[in-house]
Amino acid sequence: MKKKSELCVEQENITPRCFFKDTRRASNLMIEVNSTTRMKFLGKKMKLGWNMCNVDDYIKINRCYKCSKFNHRTQDRKGN
Repeated sequence: MKKKSELCVEQENITPRCFFKDTRRASNLMIEVNSTTRMKFLGKKMKLGWNMCNVDDYIKINRCYKCSKFNHRTQDRKGN
């Protein structure tokens, strides 16, 4: 039988940022952590309340659908 380990993380190392539902209607909680805490979390599952949750990096990149370039959106374009 595999022993379940507990992650010892200080509360001040975790900052909740936002909660949202994705296109599949799955709930997501975005937290900000320091690099040491991130290394502890990656590849593990976390129990939040009654739910077992996957842990993964979240990176949001703005990309224009008109010109396909990064760092701006179509509605933010200054030219045609």
